[in-house]
Formats: sequence, structure tokens, C-alpha cells
Amino acid sequence: MERIATLVYDGGLYRFDELEELLDDAGAYVLRREDSAVSTVAIIAVAEEDKSLVEAKVHEIGGTLRQAVLAGSEIAVVAPSPSGKHLPHPTCDISEFLRRAGAQTILISLARGVGQEPILEIDEARLINECDLAVVVLGDCRYCLQRKKSAILQGLQVPVVVTGGPSLSKMPHAQGYVSGFGRKVTRVKSSQDIKNLARLVAVVEACLAKQKDRLYSNLPQLSLPALKQAIEQQIPEIGQVLSPSPVTVKIDGLRVKLPFDEFHEPISSARFMDSHLSDFAVVLRSVLKDYSLVKLKPLSPP
Repeated sequence: MERIATLVYDGGLYRFDELEELLDDAGAYVLRREDSAVSTVAIIAVAEEDKSLVEAKVHEIGGTLRQAVLAGSEIAVVAPSPSGKHLPHPTCDISEFLRRAGAQTILISLARGVGQEPILEIDEARLINECDLAVVVLGDCRYCLQRKKSAILQGLQVPVVVTGGPSLSKMPHAQGYVSGFGRKVTRVKSSQDIKNLARLVAVVEACLAKQKDRLYSNLPQLSLPALKQAIEQQIPEIGQVLSPSPVTVKIDGLRVKLPFDEFHEPISSARFMDSHLSDFAVVLRSVLKDYSLVKLKPLSPP
């Protein structure tokens, strides 16, 4: 299978169209793009063999490139509650660092997350389980983390990475734990904080890699960025969506930010590689604003 490099472009807006032309010629894709008044930040997926062409063009137009190791994933960043007992947490800084690594993040604060025994509501669990992975941001008390707060992780079906203050050898019901965070009253910006964030990205990347290996071993080898582009071309209403990343690439499908009731049939009927999308994927109703979720079907056993 062709090796794909995922990169973050950061540069001027006025010459980004030149880079887009090159990407189109090379068969590469823009997974996410965010424009400001004079600059553009974009997540790019390009074949490894064409990476040098992209690097040369970016250098020519005065932009920069860096690796986007979490590109193509959607991560829920979960905090117990916005109460005085549990905040301030470094939730926003963690979310922003994951985004800089290429992930699409959804911040979730639990409605009944107060106290040592927080409750995970059904709709909250459903929303988190729609994502590829959850990063649960907890505090400083070792006993609370291991004996009390770990209960909210039991309702989650996706891989979970927990952040907290103390060093722990293991966190119950979690696939990873990163210490050095906990409750903070300042921004996460010291050199040690940045190292902790880098460790978090590495743990998340490893968990996502296992998730990909497990899913892709029994899924069709199709390009999700190419499927994203096909849906965007065939459903013009996507161009009218004001939310960032109207079509989000996930590990096992896409999140299309169009109402399910109105658009699930057009999405299911979209043509891709001589077949309809419904032949290899199912369109589901999302908990988030009734968006449409495209989820790849596993291959039938031989």
C-alpha cells in the first residue's frame, strides 16, 4: 500500500493556490484548511514519493511544513466538569497541542462530573464513542484517579488516554496514562510542560496506530481523503457549511457536517471508485448536532 505523509502547512494565504495546484497535480489532498486575514494553516496528505516536490514549493512561497502525526483522527478531549472543584485543567492547551499535531478535537465537559464519583451520561458516552480516541484530563489525587474517576472510563468503547498529576504505573480502564499535568492555574507553556505534551502526543499516536492496525486489517483498502473529496464534489451544499472542517476524516470513516435527515440518502448514493458509498459504508446519525457519520463496513469473513 502506498505510503502517505501527513504534513501541516503554515504560510501566506495569497500564494496558497499555487500549492493547491501542485497538490492537485500530484494527487494529494487537503484534509483541513483554516484561513485568517493573511495566513493559511492546512493539513496535507501526500504520497511519500511526492513529499520533496511539496517541500520545494512551500519553500518557494515562503511557508513552513511540519509533521502531522495525528492527521486523519478525531479525538475527544474530556474534562470531568467546569466546577471549581475540578478546574482549572489544562484542557484547552492539550486540545490545541493535539490539533497542532493534526488531530481534529472535540472538547467535552461532563454535565455531572462533580465530585469523586462523576457520572457519564448516555449521550456523552455516545458522543465520545463516535470519536477515534478519548483523552480524559484528570487531576492530582492518586486515590481519586485510580479508585474513583476511573469509573467514568468503563462506559467508553474507544481507546482512552488519561492525563493526571501523579506518576502512575497503570490507570484502570485506560490504554495509556501521561503524568505531569493535573490541575494548573497557569498556561501549559514551560519547557517541562511542552515535553509532557510531546509525550502525550506520542502515547496517543501509538494508541491510534494500534486502532488502525485492528480496523484496517478487516476493512477495504480505500483512501478516506479521496472519499472526502468525492463527497465534497458531489454534494455542493457542503460548500455552504460555516463550521470548520465540514468533512472530517476519521480513522474508520468521515464526519459530514450536514443534517442526517436531509442528506443521508445523497451521501449514501455518492459515487466512488465505480460503486456507491452505501456498498462499502453506512451513514449514521451523529449525537453532535444531528450530523451525518460515514462509517466503513468491515469485510465479510471469507
